Amino acid sequence: MRIRPVIRVPVLALAAVALGGCGAQKTAPHAAPASSAPQQVQHRAYACGTGIQPPLSPGTSGPVQLRITKNSLSGHSVEVDYTVTSPSHAVLSVPIGPTPPTALLFHAGRIAGYQHMDASGTVDGSAPQGYPLAKPYAGKLTIDTLCAGTTWDRIQKRPQSYTTVAVMSKQPVSGPQKSAAASYRSDPLSMSEKELKAVQ
Repeated sequence: MRIRPVIRVPVLALAAVALGGCGAQKTAPHAAPASSAPQQVQHRAYACGTGIQPPLSPGTSGPVQLRITKNSLSGHSVEVDYTVTSPSHAVLSVPIGPTPPTALLFHAGRIAGYQHMDASGTVDGSAPQGYPLAKPYAGKLTIDTLCAGTTWDRIQKRPQSYTTVAVMSKQPVSGPQKSAAASYRSDPLSMSEKELKAVQ
């Protein structure tokens, strides 16, 4: 029996913290931190050769929105830039969870690649913070692991046949956000996708 690789993304314990002042609309985007709060067990799994299971909604819907702004293929990796915004200037709890921003590579509607994640996760003891979305929250993800049957050579020859997808847990407007119970469940996701551009 052939076993498909499964990607597991850590759950983050969160609590929204209201901050005073929204700041100017035209200020530079906030850079996502390189480390995160203590991580727990993942409740979402993405298997090679499958799609993303519902509940799932477009990243442009709701008070907190997710969008891929850029992707770039270079050597044996794909960089995916994303922003999280809010028309109503909602407060985002960071690190984002329970499913943090996660990048996937799709081909013909199925997962063909993903970002490698250390099973131990990143733990630095940082406390969750509230980030007012008067300006975008921006980050970068790297897809560097391919599923069986997919090669970087094929991607470089026909990049337009691949799509980058970013997902994260759909975010509430305000109020405390608790981590999920320690059992498998599918939390609602926001999704953004963008066709992979040819190598420049």
